[in-house]
Amino acid sequence: MALHGDPAAALAALEDAEEAVHGSLEACPGCRIAFAVPAAIAAARAGRLDLAEPYDPAVAYLANVVMRLPAWYAALEEVRAHIAWLRGDGEGVAAGHFATAARGLREIGQSFDTACCDALAADVR
Repeated sequence: MALHGDPAAALAALEDAEEAVHGSLEACPGCRIAFAVPAAIAAARAGRLDLAEPYDPAVAYLANVVMRLPAWYAALEEVRAHIAWLRGDGEGVAAGHFATAARGLREIGQSFDTACCDALAADVR
């Protein structure tokens, strides 16, 4: 949260974290997804599609196969929204992902993250 408004600082923190952890054997699945989600978002917000995109399949696998919890499904939608927005995908693609993330977050009571995704969905339309 502290680096939310500073994409360059968030990207520097991401790079430091990537250097500190070497592979999946050093972290449990919960730790991996808790790293991969904000890492993908930080990279996308910093305009680094090359760093953000590789996290998508990892987050998808961890959310859909390993963790299988509503919060992680919503997080996957948020990751996909940020990547779609950066990539410049068709009109409404990012907004749709943000809206889906917001619905999932709302259902589990994450009001702050819901508000963020709602606002982003409106911004990208």
